[in-house]
Amino acid sequence: MTAAATGQSALNPDVREAARAVLGRMEPAGAADRGLDSETWDRLARSGFTLLGIDEQHGGSGGTLRDLAAVVYEAAYACAALPVVETAWLAGPWLTLLDTDPGPGPATAAVAPGVRVDDGGTATGTVRHVPALRWSRSVALLTGGEQPRLALVDPSGSGVRAEERANLAGEPRDTLVLHDAPVHWVAADAGEADQHRLRGALARSVQLAAAAQRVLDRTLAHVRERHQFGRPVSAFQAVQHRLAAIAGDVVVMHAAVEAAVAGWADRADDADFLVAVAKAETSWRAGRVASAGHQLHGAIGFTLEHDLGAATKRLWSWREEFGNEGAWRPHVAAAVGEHLWEVVTR
Repeated sequence: MTAAATGQSALNPDVREAARAVLGRMEPAGAADRGLDSETWDRLARSGFTLLGIDEQHGGSGGTLRDLAAVVYEAAYACAALPVVETAWLAGPWLTLLDTDPGPGPATAAVAPGVRVDDGGTATGTVRHVPALRWSRSVALLTGGEQPRLALVDPSGSGVRAEERANLAGEPRDTLVLHDAPVHWVAADAGEADQHRLRGALARSVQLAAAAQRVLDRTLAHVRERHQFGRPVSAFQAVQHRLAAIAGDVVVMHAAVEAAVAGWADRADDADFLVAVAKAETSWRAGRVASAGHQLHGAIGFTLEHDLGAATKRLWSWREEFGNEGAWRPHVAAAVGEHLWEVVTR
């Protein structure tokens, strides 16, 4: 029986509390902020939070996916400029396969079908939308070709060039250009690309649930503090209906994420299905939560001085990454169609 089924949180509550204590000292990073929050990253690294889920024998902090998900959730809620997902969740498994110590600095990973690695150990090609590339000390790539390879790239090495890009929230989504760049590589399984997409979808689902919770919390505080016609805005029935709609969406997002994290951590038979459900639900509801939050804040929610946008821009960005609801719903529908009775009666 999974943690979600027993009513226990799939995200380690003790780790969440500890991570919150570290992250509570920082301000949310808005779209205008382009730099890594190095000070907070160092504090997280000293606590072992940046390498959770990676075995100690491979240079990590040990721990479980539930521990890592807890840190990812709190970092996303804080709207932090910290590549925890990219380092531990995405790059970590590939660095382990490459038998590479991740070290204390950030790392990232990407599927790179346009990159080829020759037998001599040099890579050529271009890969776009690499998360946190400019912040990373190492990059793990799943390259294309008849035989996929996992390649480790030094971003500061010869034959390597980065073109800076960003998503709507200002997070780095850079382009990596390689020309005869020396790499360390190993052969990869054909299913690695699908596993990476599932890992990314699950991570973004956790982040979406956290950012949605931040929008709800900030909106509740705003309508309680704001007064019109002699009473709090929260006293108006129309406002209460909108708040209830946001809260309902947030509850569903969290339920889907809890089930997916528990299923993935426990290697459940339906883990992939639960990830598909989580990403479909969180991506779809992210837009609803962001829109409703801005509606209830009015014009002030769109100002750079207000931190609502730090959360809503992440919602709009993360919902598209690793597949939005339109990409994942066919997977859900196919699985439900094959096992409708089990889904209905479980």
